[in-house]
Amino acid sequence: MTPKSGRGDYPNRDPQLFYELARDRHAAQADALSALDTKLAFFLSSSSALLSILIAVYALRPGAFHVLELVLVGVSGGVWLLLTVRALYAFRHRPWQSGPLLQEFYDLYPVRNERRLRWIAANRFWGDYDDNKPLENRKASALTWALCLFVTQTFLLVATLVLVAVFPSSGSTCRSQPLGQAAPGGQVQVQVPAAAQQECWKVSVPALRSSAQDLTP
Repeated sequence: MTPKSGRGDYPNRDPQLFYELARDRHAAQADALSALDTKLAFFLSSSSALLSILIAVYALRPGAFHVLELVLVGVSGGVWLLLTVRALYAFRHRPWQSGPLLQEFYDLYPVRNERRLRWIAANRFWGDYDDNKPLENRKASALTWALCLFVTQTFLLVATLVLVAVFPSSGSTCRSQPLGQAAPGGQVQVQVPAAAQQECWKVSVPALRSSAQDLTP
């Protein structure tokens, strides 16, 4: 006997054990598919939330995003897009084989004894379980991808936030530092620590007369 073979050569044994095994395996498969869908939905929504956080930080502090930070944002967006495509592909509708058809078995009741009906039902559960297996494998593969991509996206978010926190916004370093000593020639050199590795602006004394007076002993 093979699944949906259509042959009537069932073993001359009580079908109860095999019927329960096939039915329980089919029910367990349905539960597994439901759990896979729930996990995929979680990763999809969480990935969208991570990307939203990154976009919100960029909207609040656009000057803090330099070339490296922008590259990380772009990579994070690409990871989100790939995760979304994989998840939506796994969610794609596919007919679910749910076991024996009620109308079919109702029609067989007058012409088949209960023992033979149990063998037919067990055979149908077995065949439908095999037919649903590709759908289960597709969702399981998508979940593995989603997990890896979600971890990658989390790492990119943390790395971007660390870079934004460590390196200040462009153009704000000089303004946040105190003015230096007045230089000969009527100019004031606005200086920053050497570690900043940025050249600050030079402005004329008339424009910063009040600041120069504060620096004069």
